[in-house]
Formats: sequence, structure tokens, C-alpha cells
Amino acid sequence: MKVVQIFSVMAFAVIPTLSFAAEGGHSGGGGTGIAASITRATNDFISIVEDNPAVFPELDVRKLKAANPQILPTAQKINSCDGLATLEAVSDSAANKSVFNIEAWKQKTDVIEKIFLAGHERLVLLGYERSNQYPISNRVFALGLAGAKLERASSNSCAWISDICADLEKLEDSVESTNVRFKSREISVDEALISMKGQKL
Repeated sequence: MKVVQIFSVMAFAVIPTLSFAAEGGHSGGGGTGIAASITRATNDFISIVEDNPAVFPELDVRKLKAANPQILPTAQKINSCDGLATLEAVSDSAANKSVFNIEAWKQKTDVIEKIFLAGHERLVLLGYERSNQYPISNRVFALGLAGAKLERASSNSCAWISDICADLEKLEDSVESTNVRFKSREISVDEALISMKGQKL
């Protein structure tokens, strides 16, 4: 029997618009790494769907896996066509592509939020959901990352949050550098004391 861990469902604001436009072109800012992170999040969403068919009875896992859209991270704002809203991501089923705002993606430090967004965009591409409407994708919040999914995310935490891990490595390097400077000062003080003692003698 599959054990399902229950989490509280989070509420999301619905923006009343269905067509979108990205400002400018799709550009860097770590786009390659972001695209890989989005792909991992999408794959975990598909795994959750596959492991919980009773929760996602309307979804065809084979279609989810077979879809191969372009993942286009952009540093530019993604605006609704009416210009009234700034969006985190948008998908175009006709062009078979999904555009994600890089900064919005980086700000999602919770793995489940990334899975939710990536999964929603995949469902939009396949016609299961409409933009900014989440009747299916928001079920991942109720399920959470139980059992193997939680272990998988934990064992691969640096892949999930590579930007955070990189910051931690920089912090560790900074601390180590500071320690070296302190040790150097301690040695200088010791040398000065020895010199002073020698002069007194």
C-alpha cells in the first residue's frame, strides 16, 4: 500500500489573462543551469503523477514523458499581453515551448514549488490546464514529496539548489580565508612578543 504524506494546500492568486508576451529576447544569467533545474522539476512532477494514478486519473503519463518542449529561461520580464501582470512563466503549445523567468525561478527555494510550476507548464503545453489555472497541478501540494520522492530530492539537494550550494561554498571559502588571516595575525603577534623579550634580554 502506498503511503501518502499530506501537506497543506497552498493558495495562489489567479491572474485573469490567457495570452502572454515576453519582453525582449531570451537571455543568459545562468540560463543553461536553470533549464536543467526546470527539466529536473518537470521529471519529478511526472514521477509524482506516475506514482499516484488515483490522484491524477485524467493524466496520461506517456504523453507527459513523450513531450519534448523547448525550455527557454529568460532574464527579461514576462508580461501578459495586456501589460497588467508580470508572470513567472508562460507556455505556448503551438510553438511547443515554455519560457521561464530566471529570477522568479531562483527565488523558489522550496523544491515542491518548483515542481508545481514546471508541472503546470507541462500540463498547459499538453492542454490539460489553462494558463494561470491550476486544478490539477496544485494537487502536488496536497501530496507533498512522500517516500522515495523525498529521498530522491534530499540525495540530490545540490543539483536542486545549485545556486544555494555555490553560495555555501563561497561562504566556506570566505570563512577559511578569514581563519588564515587570523592565524597569520596570531603568528605576527607571537613573533613581536619574542622580539620584545629578546630586546629586554
